[in-house]
Amino acid sequence: MSDNIPFELQMEIITRVSDLKSLVRLRSVSKPWKSFIDSSDFISGYGARHTQPHHSLLLRYIDSFEGKMKYICFVDDDNDTFTQQQDFAPTLPMLVKELTGDSCVVGSSYGLWCFYMKKESKREMIVLWNPSIRKSIGILLPNHVQTGHVFGFAVCPVTTDPTIVKIMYPWKVEIFTLSSKRWTMTPCSNLPRNSIRFRQPSHVIGRCIYWVAYEVITTMGVSCIYYMIVSLDLVAKEFRVVDVPNNLTIRFLESKLFISKLRESLVLFVPRNGGNIPACAVWKMEHDGSFTKLFTFNTPDKEISNVLGFRKNGKPVMEIQWQGQGEHFGIYRDNSALGVYEQCSEHINDLGIYGIEDTFFMTFYKESLLLLDHSDGCVYPNEGAA
Repeated sequence: MSDNIPFELQMEIITRVSDLKSLVRLRSVSKPWKSFIDSSDFISGYGARHTQPHHSLLLRYIDSFEGKMKYICFVDDDNDTFTQQQDFAPTLPMLVKELTGDSCVVGSSYGLWCFYMKKESKREMIVLWNPSIRKSIGILLPNHVQTGHVFGFAVCPVTTDPTIVKIMYPWKVEIFTLSSKRWTMTPCSNLPRNSIRFRQPSHVIGRCIYWVAYEVITTMGVSCIYYMIVSLDLVAKEFRVVDVPNNLTIRFLESKLFISKLRESLVLFVPRNGGNIPACAVWKMEHDGSFTKLFTFNTPDKEISNVLGFRKNGKPVMEIQWQGQGEHFGIYRDNSALGVYEQCSEHINDLGIYGIEDTFFMTFYKESLLLLDHSDGCVYPNEGAA
């Protein structure tokens, strides 16, 4: 670019560049350009300035045949096609490649994925991954992370700061922000009862992180499970507990309940739980804590394990129990298939992806510049509260 063009105008032109790959390449033009693009204001404002041309979903699962973790991106076009676009295996950063089958997804927000690498792995830490710029970083955890602790993750919409929440029993909350690179013991209001336990992964809507939570209550020798949705407001530092009504699920200890996002609403999926419920359903949680039914799935020949997400047109993408017949029989006993539910025909379209049961996680794929100013593979030490 000509030296005759004022620097302020050059920056204005760069701000209008919407293609993420082009922006990354522009960093190599000059030091002033790199400094401008790497600035926190530019990085945080990228998503607000530019919308993505395609609606895409990113899937993580363990393949039934190879026993390997896979990451696949689907493009959800307006012409009602839903096709596999890209297998991320060739471009996975090293920290993500090191994630083993015992690692778990904490959540996803603003284009970042958050993983917890468990004790059985070589290092116990949190891993943040931005697939759109192929970067990941690690945050080491203390060696004495106890069983029962739960994590949450969100990019705070007010500060655009990647934030990790660690919840310990009895109730203590520690928060790590990437800008500070420290864990801080954080007082929160409306703490739930100590008998309540959380399940991962978490989901983010606005400035709140949501978890499925439950409480086991024993009466006259009979134990029952009671489900609820717990949220944490990252700005107000306030918890909220919404009980799931009795008519939505059952109280057997083996029963399950899942949450996901439909646009900017939290939805619950209630499976048949081994046939104890006539039909599984999806419910939307309203702002007042009430629930509205969105779907009832009449699929007597197929057992739906979980609703992982939704296409742009609102059609559910689901994990279905697979019986392992014929050519689709994998090396693992508990297999699942990925499918899309067609409400009009009550038919599930098989997408030809087969994985180990309960290893599937899917979320909206958003391009983001977050982590651009961090070195790929950088691991930050455990500092602060412990």
